[in-house]
Amino acid sequence: MDMQAVRRANLRALIEQWGGLRALARKLGYLQAPFLSQMNSGNRAITEKTARRIESTLKLPPGWMDGQRAIAAGPAGASGH
Repeated sequence: MDMQAVRRANLRALIEQWGGLRALARKLGYLQAPFLSQMNSGNRAITEKTARRIESTLKLPPGWMDGQRAIAAGPAGASGH
């Protein structure tokens, strides 16, 4: 799986756990729902800078967006283990 596919999968997990595109956009504060939608659909790349900023804002570990995982971390970055 390429890095964009991994980041998209992780973005989808975040969208689901935060209750949708708009809710995640509100939480992030600096990305609008249409922009997130474009990244989610693959029409816009999830850049290194954007991935790190999402992680920082959501208090996820550095590199979280780049990791392949079967189950996304919770809102506070906890894996539930």
